[in-house]
Amino acid sequence: MMRRFLLAVTLFLAGNTAVRAEWFAREEAIMGTRIAVELWHEDSVAASAAIDAVMAEMRRIDALMSVYRPESRLSEVNRDAASRPGRKRPGPPGA
Repeated sequence: MMRRFLLAVTLFLAGNTAVRAEWFAREEAIMGTRIAVELWHEDSVAASAAIDAVMAEMRRIDALMSVYRPESRLSEVNRDAASRPGRKRPGPPGA
């Protein structure tokens, strides 16, 4: 909220230049917590696409790393750790 106020004051002090951008925000419950994305953009379609990409990445990480989802890779490794060594599955580089 303070960031928005400071931005508004800065824009007001900058003069009467037309500002066409606006704030876009979305919140979702992912990974057992509140994920909030907030951005300033001139294009609503591009802003929505950027927020979609962030949320999709958070869901991807949740699917891999969740200790609450029995089908996640992390749950699989933890469940099978006592009976067999973990095996590396193909994934993105560096994973």
